[in-house]
Amino acid sequence: MAAGRGGYDSAKTSTSQPARALLATAQPLVASHVLRSFLAAYLVVASALERIPKADTEASFDEAAFLKGCLAHGRQFLLQKRILSLEAVSHMYFQTALRLTRRR
Repeated sequence: MAAGRGGYDSAKTSTSQPARALLATAQPLVASHVLRSFLAAYLVVASALERIPKADTEASFDEAAFLKGCLAHGRQFLLQKRILSLEAVSHMYFQTALRLTRRR
């Protein structure tokens, strides 16, 4: 069975060489843009958390209202050019950032 696969393996290797060479030389610039959106969203959430009075406890925390406030806060950051990514103003990113703070 190994002898039968030998032809397949060599054909697969020879046809994939140009693709492998291209991938080896490529320098994708996507990661920094994706990370920038996450980090900007985390900045908005951190800033919004700082504005909550210390007297508020976990029991009285309204997550839905907080996330709605983060959307407004994020839009304000965009207008002030404190963040540059429109994608960062996302309910999902804010919710993920809030979960991260709860694990701390």
